[in-house]
Amino acid sequence: MATKISLFFFFSFLFLSVCWAQEKKEAGSKNKVPFHRVSVVQVGTIHGEQGMEMQLQLINGISYRSWQLGLGGGLDYYYVRSVPVFLDVRKLIKDDDGNLIFIYGQGGFNYPWVKKVASLQPQDHFEKGLFYDAGIGYQFRAKKRSGFLLSAGYSQKWLTASNTVVNPCLIGPCPLFKNEYDYTLKRWSFKAGYRF
Repeated sequence: MATKISLFFFFSFLFLSVCWAQEKKEAGSKNKVPFHRVSVVQVGTIHGEQGMEMQLQLINGISYRSWQLGLGGGLDYYYVRSVPVFLDVRKLIKDDDGNLIFIYGQGGFNYPWVKKVASLQPQDHFEKGLFYDAGIGYQFRAKKRSGFLLSAGYSQKWLTASNTVVNPCLIGPCPLFKNEYDYTLKRWSFKAGYRF
């Protein structure tokens, strides 16, 4: 599964890079292009019942006026390391200094990095679940549309774990019991990054 996710990201970013390289800037043109490409790189911490862990995110997309839409992915180390793949939507609001206040929402799927974790329960096997993150942030203007970001939000990820236990018996074959556990991991998310 990790190979499929890696290939998906590789070809997505390759496709976006080729598309962006094809942009032509006409010298002396006064027509404003309403769409602009956007890339966001973020690193942060996640705080919840299970303690504090690290997160990384990379988002590529487009902006149109005060809206930004992108596809993203990253690493989420909270409780069980996973790879969130999500859609990112942002509403940008300019302040008097040219900096931006933004409200964001992310939603998508959360894929476990390691399928089997022996340390939690015997033969735990994790399956993908849902993921969302929503909050507010501030962008300090560095260039025309670029700048440093700080954001805070609330996030949840869902994972399902299952394990099979052999019930002891005197005469075999002994019955197998499959246990399923649904994890709803609620946490606070704090991120810093840069928007290109």
